[in-house]
Amino acid sequence: MKRFSQFIFIPFTFQIEICKYFVRRLFGAAIANSQNQLYTLFCDLERYSGKVLKFDSEGITIQFQLKNAVISLRHFPSSDYKVFTQVFKDEQYRSTLEAFRKNFKKEPDNFLDCGGNIGLTSLYFNTAVPNIKICIVEPDTENFKSIEQYFRMNNLFDPQLVKSGIWSSDTFLEVNSSYGDGNHWAKSVQETTTDTGLHGVSISDLQNRLEWPIIDILKIDIEGAEAEVFNTEKSDLTFLKKTKVLAIEIHEDVIEKQTILNVLDHYNFAYFDDGELTIAYNQQLIL
Repeated sequence: MKRFSQFIFIPFTFQIEICKYFVRRLFGAAIANSQNQLYTLFCDLERYSGKVLKFDSEGITIQFQLKNAVISLRHFPSSDYKVFTQVFKDEQYRSTLEAFRKNFKKEPDNFLDCGGNIGLTSLYFNTAVPNIKICIVEPDTENFKSIEQYFRMNNLFDPQLVKSGIWSSDTFLEVNSSYGDGNHWAKSVQETTTDTGLHGVSISDLQNRLEWPIIDILKIDIEGAEAEVFNTEKSDLTFLKKTKVLAIEIHEDVIEKQTILNVLDHYNFAYFDDGELTIAYNQQLIL
């Protein structure tokens, strides 16, 4: 009954899509991934006291009670809903925040989001720690637009946005859509000699530019470019001396996990795994 009541209040075009889903299920017809995703979103409306603000051919904008955030998701085959599920429904980064609070006995002052995707992780941290300073680094143009949109929709202060790719040095990069499933969250970057207008930036250089003496929480999810960042022969890794907590997704098809763990050992980090993330904290900086 609750779900039927929710149905009354969603836009007519959304109602049509949900009806199509039920008709196909009733007659045993194949259900497309896009229809499954919309139905799951419809169920989320009830579960999280959501309200549809907009529904059109490009996507859906919903206000959830999840951190009281306004979320705008592009339609399938966009990976936006998967990212939303990981970050907000499953709270993928909750253990990262808990690791900081447990070891440093305070709230984080800043968050460096390397591989910002559409900005949901930064939005999660901003809603959890309202006064946190945020810098988001993202190379993909469409994802970058989504980041700007999210912070505007949620009436949050503007983060520092850097349209670049994280790399071992300042160089030209190009976006590679063939990595992984080629979706919005699986776009990697690669070095090129062509002036693409897209620059690579090292984390150490970025930290100096931000004038952050310490990075409280550093997130690295850069679709394999961590192989460049943790290349001990090419990369300036001194940023690790000045980082309290690191959350990294290691893509083992590009770099062996142990290679990164060896670097973390060298800089006296303790670490643990939580799902797809390796979470590390700097024992040298614990008072």
